[in-house]
Amino acid sequence: MGNHSTLRRDLGISTRSLVHHWSKGGAPGQIPGYATHMDEVAKAAKYLKYGGHIGIALTGTASSMKVQEVCRAGETEACEKIRYTEAGSLVGGVGAGLLPPALSVL
Repeated sequence: MGNHSTLRRDLGISTRSLVHHWSKGGAPGQIPGYATHMDEVAKAAKYLKYGGHIGIALTGTASSMKVQEVCRAGETEACEKIRYTEAGSLVGGVGAGLLPPALSVL
């Protein structure tokens, strides 16, 4: 397995137990628990994707409500300003969320 200590730790295996497992009937390339671990990661990624969509929808709804609240007051200048501010905030937030993690820190 090379020196992938974090992978072994995350899967809960040691080099000794891995060699023991292979000698008892497993084949090289079969890591106990790996498929289960990857299935759980795939499920978590699916839920995170849905959570992101829900977050964007909630942010858009909140921005829309802010614009409606200010525009109901009847001040045209304030209404125009809040529209641009909230639209920019929404687009900027979604755009920043689409950036790869290394770029979003910049």
